[in-house]
Amino acid sequence: METTKEPKKKAVNGRNKGAAFERQIANEIKAATGLECKRLIEQYRKGGLPGDLEGPAVEGYAIECKRYSKVQPALLTKWRAQALAQAAGPHEPVLIYKADRQSIVVNRWTDKTDPTSVWEQPMVDFLAELRENALRRQR
Repeated sequence: METTKEPKKKAVNGRNKGAAFERQIANEIKAATGLECKRLIEQYRKGGLPGDLEGPAVEGYAIECKRYSKVQPALLTKWRAQALAQAAGPHEPVLIYKADRQSIVVNRWTDKTDPTSVWEQPMVDFLAELRENALRRQR
């Protein structure tokens, strides 16, 4: 009797998955605002820069993007701490993350000196805020 072998699942490179998610978010922000937004590649080379994205569309924000298959509480705590640490000076911390087969989640803080002041915002509302900021700057 002949048995059929199931095809092996292709391994996913975590770095590529994260970079693709950063590009996706940058493209959504650019589409919503009409302003430039792109991955901050130097973040990986130098570290310590404000977030994963740069450009006029995200001016004043330190946006950290994370894409994982499953988000565990300890991992989320680590990401939130990273987002707060990268939001030095005038930058407002923002964490955008997504787990497989889940919606995109945006985390914001009412007080960036208080890690417990985190709240969730729908991505569509965050994009609307960025669009409004872009319109205000053009006036």
